[in-house]
Amino acid sequence: MSVAFRVRCCLCRKNIPLAGDVIALDGEWQRRSPDMHGTLACERCGIDSGWNCCTTRGSFVDGHVAAPEDQVDVDSWSHHLERGTHCARGPP
Repeated sequence: MSVAFRVRCCLCRKNIPLAGDVIALDGEWQRRSPDMHGTLACERCGIDSGWNCCTTRGSFVDGHVAAPEDQVDVDSWSHHLERGTHCARGPP
């Protein structure tokens, strides 16, 4: 099966396998990873990269970008916008 495009992970820049899920990341990921290219990540990078949104005193870290209103805002997983197949999350 040939495809017209390949989605590359915005963090590791490897091609995301056609059978693999793609995770859309939000502005907090962009703030914490200034070298990102785009906002679509492979499953490995989206899951393996972890951080907390709050300091040990319970306040958000400086410069924190809030997660969408319908999500709890505690860690890197709170900043996953959507998850889908390669074709569903790829360019139009």
